[in-house]
Amino acid sequence: MVEAASDDALEMIEAAMDSLKKAGALDTATQQSLTSLLTQATVAWSKGKAEEESAEHTAFDRDGKAQMALWGGAYTDYATAQLYAQMVTAQLIQH
Repeated sequence: MVEAASDDALEMIEAAMDSLKKAGALDTATQQSLTSLLTQATVAWSKGKAEEESAEHTAFDRDGKAQMALWGGAYTDYATAQLYAQMVTAQLIQH
């Protein structure tokens, strides 16, 4: 399930990047804002990927809290990446 969240986030980031490249002339401020959002999306996805890999290699502790925290962090980061990518796409639609 976490793999699907990762894949979805990455596809959304790639689609937003592609849309930005195809966008017509944007003013400098808009271009910088959208690029910043895509950077934040990519950072969030990368962080989620790292947490996912850590969770896969973390042994269960007595109550599983450490591993569950890593899984929760991965899901949160993937959702954040999706949000930023959607923000880029929505702003490009408005232009």
